[in-house]
Parts: sequence; structure tokens; C-alpha cells
Amino acid sequence: YFPRAILPTASVMARLVDFAFSLVVLGVFMAIYKIVPGKALLWLPVILFFEMVFTLGMAYIVSALNVLYRDVSQILGLLLMLWMYISPIFYTLEQVPARLRDYFMFNPIGELVYMASGAVLANRPVSLPDLAAAATFSVGVFLLGLYLFRRMEPAFAEVM
Repeated sequence: YFPRAILPTASVMARLVDFAFSLVVLGVFMAIYKIVPGKALLWLPVILFFEMVFTLGMAYIVSALNVLYRDVSQILGLLLMLWMYISPIFYTLEQVPARLRDYFMFNPIGELVYMASGAVLANRPVSLPDLAAAATFSVGVFLLGLYLFRRMEPAFAEVM
């Protein structure tokens, strides 16, 4: 027996290693530009943990759907690109018009990205209610993904 959940988990863990190397590069650039992180940086491991939990849940959902429905992989690239543009990655949340900010905060990963960038670059304190909401959503997505993956797993052998 090969535990199939290892495959999406290994994929997420490999991206975590890539991210660790990116953090080293970020640290070098912060040193070059004399950006000194503050105490808010201590929240980064907690934020990254919940980002990883969310990502694992999404990986379980997408991988299970991809086995049964091959078109999921074609649509996924487009959806990820759209999701990236509605997350505060290329811009700060302050650049979004005030009347639209609340809608941007419905994006669960957007909230975590906003907190992480604020903790690293702006020494912005982490809002505990926002972190709790994002953590709850992340754990919910993880549990849903694990449930769907386990539920659909018996059909994998038939399809493969």
C-alpha cells in the first residue's frame, strides 16, 4: 500500500523548500537596502504555518479533482493567475480603493499574504482577530481537502 496523500504533500513541501531559499534572497536584499525587520517578524512562522495548512488543503482538493477530471489542470493555471491578482502580492492593500478593500479581505490567502508582507517589510502588528479568522479558514480548507481526498481515493485506482 502506498499512501497517496504523500504525493500532494511532497509537492507542497518541495515548494516550502523553494520558499525558504527565497527568504534567504529576501534577507540579502533587505540587508542591502538597510531594511531592518521589527518585532512583527516573530509572527512570520505562525503566518507561514497557516499558509502551508491552507495550501495543503487546496492541494488535496485539486489533486483529487485532477485525477478524476483531467480538465482541472488546464483551468488551474488561469484560476491561480486570477487569484494572484486579487491577492495583495504585486500591490499593497492601501493602494486598493477604500470602497473595494473589504471585498479584497474576503480572500483568505490574501489576508495571510497581507499579514506576512506587513510583518516582514512594514513591521505592521498582526491583528489577532484577522489571524484567527484566517487560521480557522485555513484549517477548514485543510480538513475539507483531506476529507475529499480520502473520500475520492478509492476511485483513483480505477481511473489510473
